Amino acid sequence: EPTLSFFFFFCNVSDRVFRCCIYFVLVFWCFGMYVFLSSPPSMIRSKDSKIEGSTLLGYEAATILTDAVQKPTVPSVCKAYVLRCAFRVLADEWPASVETDLRLLGDGYTFQSLSTMMKHGVKAARQMQMTIATAATPDLVEQALLQQLWDTICQGLDAMLPAVSQVDATQEGVRSGVLDEVLEMVKSLQSKVPASSVEVICGTLSASANHSLMQAKAAALKASEAARERREPAEASSQENASLNLLISCISTVLSLDPKTVQMKDLCKTIFAAATVESQESNTFGSTVPIHILASLRICQELRKMSGVVEPFVVSMYSSLCSLAVTGTPNLRAAAGGVLGMVDIGEMIHQTQQSLEQAESRADAAEARCKELSESLEEANKRNDLLDRQFAAVSAGSTLGLT
Repeated sequence: EPTLSFFFFFCNVSDRVFRCCIYFVLVFWCFGMYVFLSSPPSMIRSKDSKIEGSTLLGYEAATILTDAVQKPTVPSVCKAYVLRCAFRVLADEWPASVETDLRLLGDGYTFQSLSTMMKHGVKAARQMQMTIATAATPDLVEQALLQQLWDTICQGLDAMLPAVSQVDATQEGVRSGVLDEVLEMVKSLQSKVPASSVEVICGTLSASANHSLMQAKAAALKASEAARERREPAEASSQENASLNLLISCISTVLSLDPKTVQMKDLCKTIFAAATVESQESNTFGSTVPIHILASLRICQELRKMSGVVEPFVVSMYSSLCSLAVTGTPNLRAAAGGVLGMVDIGEMIHQTQQSLEQAESRADAAEARCKELSESLEEANKRNDLLDRQFAAVSAGSTLGLT
């Protein structure tokens, strides 16, 4: 508390003195205090904030944190700690009213700072995980920190993602760049989540993807109805584009972590099935590209970029992609065909057949070995019975004094 009072006193005295004071804390690596100072005023605009100079304080603290997490001299554990603290504040203090009052969101620079913390924080966590895995005696404190970090990231994303896809740069009080930075935060998770947290992270991102699809559908419907009233073709709204961008970002991240995620497979099947139906319907006045067709096109384009990773997912979606390739719009047929071309079905069938033959061969060998062991056991039991009878005869002879 005395330190905070010290900061606030100098907020209105001198920017130079203020900057020196805030850097003074950096010497002692008090990153937790920086997160506390930067979070409420910079990540979320609080209507009730009456602290003079809190905006400047948050800006300076966020700037120092951003610089610190990028320095190789700062230990990985400190970077992971900063990210955990930042997301804990984000999860705890994200206002429920942000769903209806987007002016409570911070600006693009603020989220750029958080995005940088996310990028370097998860990379540091990955390094810590590798160090722990190879250590003779794992550090239990660092293990606990990592588990808390990923739990907190899940909570923060769960609070943030449903709201940020509503960000429209044209709305009063909302700065541009917020969604772009959030998309970068989501992408920074690719291939860096530990196996113990993959299921939870994928579940959170899958739920966000589904929510984004619902928002995109609502925005598309609103735009289409407005176009009908004006009797002119509808255009995709910024809300629709923002929701689709978040949808694609969540899908690509989930598939990079676990291509067999059931929730994402179900969501994509739903989108592809709806796109197939939309492709067969006539294009009515006031509507352009239906939302499911547009989403399917974007998904297929993203899958093409992830060649070498998503083949198991493509195989599981084979029938749905075939339907798109046959009954979709020309663009959609080409996109679905391109995705199907990523997978050599004949080669996969051949490999599967070889695997089955190898498994059958191993099963036959195991069965033969079991038969050998069974025969050996039977022979051992016979010898054991003979020894038991001999022992009984010797014991009986000894008792009668005939030995």
